[in-house]
Amino acid sequence: MAKKRLDQDDHTLWQKVTETVTPSRGQIARQARQSKIETPIAPAVVINPKKPKPALIAEPPRKRAVGLTPADLDRQGYGGISRASARSMKSGQAGYSKKIDLHGLTLADAHQRLQSFVLAAAADGHRHVLVITGKGLANKGKIRNHLPVWLKEPPLSAHVIAYCQAQIKDGGAGAWYVNLRRRG
Repeated sequence: MAKKRLDQDDHTLWQKVTETVTPSRGQIARQARQSKIETPIAPAVVINPKKPKPALIAEPPRKRAVGLTPADLDRQGYGGISRASARSMKSGQAGYSKKIDLHGLTLADAHQRLQSFVLAAAADGHRHVLVITGKGLANKGKIRNHLPVWLKEPPLSAHVIAYCQAQIKDGGAGAWYVNLRRRG
């Protein structure tokens, strides 16, 4: 398949689009390999045949894993973990080594206990934990709705890779599996 050259207008538009998105860790390498778009060469540029040609695809800068926000596996791709790990987590087969129940707490207490729990679990080397929030009245529990927001904010975002709703056997819509980063 022939590679398409972008004209200056297309290149400018593409630059604006790429500045507004943040690719996930796994997507960066895949996009660089799969992309067939060449960077445009200005018409006035003379290429010296003795020098190597410029690269056709500039690989986007990689973000550190800590800079990535945790992924909601129920709503978006794999969030920096393998497809098999995401599938195992979502199906409940990954299990969990520690759990916390936040039923009946105020939002402030639940947030504080969640932070203490996740930080302690991460420090102890736990990889998969279960957070029970309860469903709330008419499936509109305040703690349940705030949990994804809390997991994406510091200090928890530095320790959480991904999360998803638990299977019925572990609490269903009133519980969440949370995948923590490895220590070190």
